[in-house]
Parts: sequence; structure tokens; C-alpha cells
Amino acid sequence: SQVLHEVAECRRAYPDCYIRLAAFDSVKQVQVISFLVQKPGKVATWAVTGEKEMKVWNPIDNKKYETFSYLPELTDAQIAKQVDMTIRQGLSPCLEFSAEESSFVSNDNTVRFTGPLPLVTMTTGTGPCGSCPCSAALTPARCCTRSPSAVGPTLTAT
Repeated sequence: SQVLHEVAECRRAYPDCYIRLAAFDSVKQVQVISFLVQKPGKVATWAVTGEKEMKVWNPIDNKKYETFSYLPELTDAQIAKQVDMTIRQGLSPCLEFSAEESSFVSNDNTVRFTGPLPLVTMTTGTGPCGSCPCSAALTPARCCTRSPSAVGPTLTAT
């Protein structure tokens, strides 16, 4: 599939980078959701899907924070569900990549749900940025003003 081809190409070109698969709303020009598919030094995982369009987001000197969320690595089945949901909602999947030294991956600025994480897709309850229930936007200032309110358990910073 096109996603597999793009992930493999990105992985070859940037083996020491974080790679994130995200959904991009080309009408509103915002990233809607995202999740990691590769961390530096680890084996990449991805979904096999049938989408025909991909975009690549290069964060180097092009940083945007709107609706970003940092999710734990997902299994192939979980990634497939997220990509399928992305396509069903009419969004374009895109890849993001960032070298470890220039990425924003940190537990210091991540908000996570307490308690067990349900195995759900992003079509169920969402965080303040409109992302998956297992993570929320980094800070309120980085949230999209058009995003839905949080649904579900109380959020606590980790």
C-alpha cells in the first residue's frame, strides 16, 4: 500500500528519527490526530491499508503544535484501526519525522489518562485536542479552539 511504501521510504531516509503517522484535514489545514510508528533504534511498525494519498510533514524549521498528541507505540492492528478511521473521516494520512535532538517527545509535557487504557479507536471519547483517549494535547495553548471538549476520565500530568 501507499502508506507502507511511504513509511519504509521515510524509515530508510531517516533511520534515527521519530516517525509519526498523522491525519491531516486539508480543508481546515490542521493536523487532527497522530501516533508514533517508529522510535529511534527500534523496529518500525505500520498498518497495511489501501489509501491512495499520503503527505509528509517535515517539522525542521516548520514547527506547528495545533492538535498534536503523543501516543505510546501501537500494534499493527491498532495502527490499522486508526488509519481506517482517518480515511473514513475523509482525512489525509501523513507522515511526520524528527531527529531525536529536535523532537518534542518528553514525559515532562505530556498529559495522560489515569487508570487502565481502553483499547478503542479515536471515534470514541476524545481528549481536549480531539485525539485518542489515552493522550491529550500538550498544553491548553497548543489546542485547537475548534476541538471538542474532553470526554471521559480526569486528566493528570505525568
